[in-house]
Amino acid sequence: MATVTIYFDKSKSKTDSYSVLWSVRHQRQCRTFATGMIFPEDYVLFLRDHLNGLQIKPKDKPKYQEEIRVWEILYGETYISDCGSKTMCGYLRRAQEVINDLGDKFNFADFRTNLADFNPDLTPVDGSDISLYEKKQILVFEYLQAQKDAMYKEERFGTGDSFIDTKSSLARYANYKEFGDPIEFKHIDSKFLEEYENWMSKFGKAAKKEGKLNTAASPNTIGIYMRNIRTVFNIAIKDKEISKDIYPFGLHGHLIPKSKNVKKARPLGDIETLMLHKPTTEGQGYAKDMWLFSYMGNGANMADIARLQWKSMEQGEFQFVRRKTRLTRKHNLSPIQVFMNEVAVDIIKRWGNPDTGDGEQFVFKIINHDQTPHQQHRIIKNFIRNVNARMKVLAKQAGIKGKLNTLVARHSFSTIMKHSGTDLITVSKMIGHASITTTMNYLEDFPDQVVKRQLRNLMPKPKKVKA
Repeated sequence: MATVTIYFDKSKSKTDSYSVLWSVRHQRQCRTFATGMIFPEDYVLFLRDHLNGLQIKPKDKPKYQEEIRVWEILYGETYISDCGSKTMCGYLRRAQEVINDLGDKFNFADFRTNLADFNPDLTPVDGSDISLYEKKQILVFEYLQAQKDAMYKEERFGTGDSFIDTKSSLARYANYKEFGDPIEFKHIDSKFLEEYENWMSKFGKAAKKEGKLNTAASPNTIGIYMRNIRTVFNIAIKDKEISKDIYPFGLHGHLIPKSKNVKKARPLGDIETLMLHKPTTEGQGYAKDMWLFSYMGNGANMADIARLQWKSMEQGEFQFVRRKTRLTRKHNLSPIQVFMNEVAVDIIKRWGNPDTGDGEQFVFKIINHDQTPHQQHRIIKNFIRNVNARMKVLAKQAGIKGKLNTLVARHSFSTIMKHSGTDLITVSKMIGHASITTTMNYLEDFPDQVVKRQLRNLMPKPKKVKA
């Protein structure tokens, strides 16, 4: 009787990923057949640790939610498809049932044929040709998941989360359209993208509470999800998993909409009003101070402020390299130099950690060194959410019309510096932009009084008449 196991092969991979194969033994012969699935190394280690069954403590299940689902797909009796509309047979059980059906008449050729018939969307082939095999089922969800994993390895957690959000959005759309099968690259053409985009513009934002209706996704969110789908298309083409002929984007395909950049800066008068306003709670006072520290600190992002260490401080100034720049660029990592005024210094005294002497201590009590990078990312994300919520209340209390979230602090700094006469190149350098074009997108339109002042320069100044 033939036997089958799940085998993880790395020999053909140029990365840390493993190809998943069926390893079939019969009469002292062993053949491998590709499943068409690829997983990163950390998933494979988890699977190998649980070959004899899942033994996860209840409290740890949320931590290993994705790994548990992969285990169920490979080793479980059944699993629910990504679209949530179909019960699928586990991969190992699928192969075992094919072997049982063949019985004493088992041979590798019939096994291959029957396995394909068992799931018509999958054509397994001899694993010895894995670098050349043709897979009919190239799943978009798997590529989105792999890209999330790649981003997490680079500690680009926000970008990684956007790929999972894209995956969830596509799954909701598939459920809405009642797709019976997982979404493959070959399913996504310009018509699919146009309909998906229209659906997102109406129902793309998932309701946070059960029983509530989904609402429209923002143009920015729609753009992010579309660009993520385009990214995995390009990766799959580069991997030679799909043909470039089915690429649905570009001039002759679907054009990703560009969301109009909404100017977010507040005028100097609003900043003065905020500074004079007295918060009613300690939490509001903390949020106000952190917002002002960002505004006065060259518009520094809250993620960079949270990671600011005492070794960066020296005699009324500090330097830092934007985390976003450090993660996406390998060269020309010019530090941003910030000169602190008395208000910024007082904010550190009120809310900061004491300097331990080695310079490694974080300036503010937002994160600590005992946390993993991913934990720090989550904590900073919640910190920003809390600051934004309190600044919304403060703006209303102070009578300020318009938003005062953390991004507004950065935009306000750059705009007010430009309106005060600072040249564009200097402003761009102060906020850490590599391109002046990016800085121009940040800048708020000139207020009416500024335009009127500039228009006066068109006319010659009247000469004074001597008495």
